[in-house]
Amino acid sequence: MHEAFTYCWTDRATNMLYPGSHKGTESDGYVCSSEYMMEEYEKRPEDFSRQIIAHGTYAEMRRFEAAILKAADAAHDPMFYNRHNGDGEYYCKGHLEKTKKILAEQKLGKPCAEVTKVKISARLSGRKNGPHSEERKERIRVGNAGKKDTDATKQRKSEASPSVRPWRKGLHWWTNGSVNRLSRECPSDGFVRGQTREIINNN
Repeated sequence: MHEAFTYCWTDRATNMLYPGSHKGTESDGYVCSSEYMMEEYEKRPEDFSRQIIAHGTYAEMRRFEAAILKAADAAHDPMFYNRHNGDGEYYCKGHLEKTKKILAEQKLGKPCAEVTKVKISARLSGRKNGPHSEERKERIRVGNAGKKDTDATKQRKSEASPSVRPWRKGLHWWTNGSVNRLSRECPSDGFVRGQTREIINNN
């Protein structure tokens, strides 16, 4: 008997997904560890359905969960409840097909249910089909409204783009004619947006 399993919840009202893993049995009453999904689940449990993707040891199922999350970049996709990309021991760049091949080779358990494979594959392949539609852009905007980058994510973005100008991070130059300040909001009375070029910048 396997000690753990990997699963995927589907919110039928919004088409959002939540892949996860659990050490226990399918009937032990466990739902998920996401407070964001649980908030919705407790309001309308009838809208949620769960598919079991694979069985295996807890370590194997954690690695498999991480592979799915990283492949989908779930943390940055508004159609996933997940707020992180897992902490697995390996990184999977490919689509779910590659993950399924790894699963089959390691004989970790049964493959994904067809409905789950279609949903996750659609999430992954959709990134390369050209510009987002207006409807998709609006869903992304709404989905990202409550999300905040972790300190680690902010650091990675900063290191990856060292030349990003300050105002692209929400900072702006303010001046009172004798002092320049770099700030998100007006520092005090007498300051206006912009810089006085003749003086030394102070931030």
